[in-house]
Amino acid sequence: MGKKQVVPAKKLSKRAAEAELQGLVPRDRTPRAIREAQAERNAKLRVLAAKLYGRGLKKNQIARALMDKLSPHPLPNVRYRRAYSRISRWELQDTFRDLVYQHAVVKLDLATPGILQGISRKAKTGRVDAARLALELTGRHVPRGDSHPTQIVLQMGNVPRPLEADIELPSLEIEEPRDSDDG
Repeated sequence: MGKKQVVPAKKLSKRAAEAELQGLVPRDRTPRAIREAQAERNAKLRVLAAKLYGRGLKKNQIARALMDKLSPHPLPNVRYRRAYSRISRWELQDTFRDLVYQHAVVKLDLATPGILQGISRKAKTGRVDAARLALELTGRHVPRGDSHPTQIVLQMGNVPRPLEADIELPSLEIEEPRDSDDG
């Protein structure tokens, strides 16, 4: 068997995280403005964490990258644990999982040409399952269980429809056999 090729997940630099969170400090220091700024900041952090999940990073990597943003505690271990637990709480929310899914699908969509080239490469080497999948994707093969009746549409342009008066119907009279009694 061939070697498994594993692509390591990209690390998020602190500069990239800072660029994502620009402009989140409120200009006026009223309690309402601070709450709104915190809510906006948390929303952007959730989106950023979802993007990182979509890129393939693990929870501990995301917590380590965002721990300075998610927790203001002076001790790094405490910041990490708080960031990890906040991300764990986010994971329980459907909206967060939907965000992760959206970003993961984008990554998968961008990888589709490479996936199809890999299927083609394996099909050319004789892998029957890869050849069947390639033919199914192109519409050249229909699996036995998935056969559906084919819909046929006849379009006849510039041909007038027959009127009922023009159609002669055959008589449907049934002749009864006669008895051949000579009597």
